[in-house]
Amino acid sequence: MKEIKSKTSSAKKTLVPWFETMGKQVGLSQETISAVLKEQRLRIRKLNYASAYTVSNILIQDCGGADDMWSNYAKLALILERCKYIPCGSRACAYCSTAQQLHYQGVDVTGEYALYQLPELFLDFLETNDKNSSYHWDYNKLVERHEDAQARSFG
Repeated sequence: MKEIKSKTSSAKKTLVPWFETMGKQVGLSQETISAVLKEQRLRIRKLNYASAYTVSNILIQDCGGADDMWSNYAKLALILERCKYIPCGSRACAYCSTAQQLHYQGVDVTGEYALYQLPELFLDFLETNDKNSSYHWDYNKLVERHEDAQARSFG
């Protein structure tokens, strides 16, 4: 059997996580950047758990009616994971919702212009005592927030 070796230029490209780079450029503290990164990982973990749990129940009960739900969880988890390198624009995404706040404040996220003041962010997932905080969102709420944003962009 012959071994095939291929050389492609795309294999040598390295992707850089955009949120960390942007956060440093606009002057976000390392603590704030770390909090957003942690929240994104937690959201992905919730969605993956819900997807695995639903698939497990489908296999045990041999029912095909819940196919859409587990695929929605898995699909959104993949979108949020991919957002590490390519912004997704989802309202369920901790990276993109933070970047939207910066954008609406008029912060230059490209880093070309100096800021006269540090940006102010309201990271509601840090408000664990507030029952309306995104800290308490479950996997269904994450999918709902994502679909809301998709409907607005296509509607």
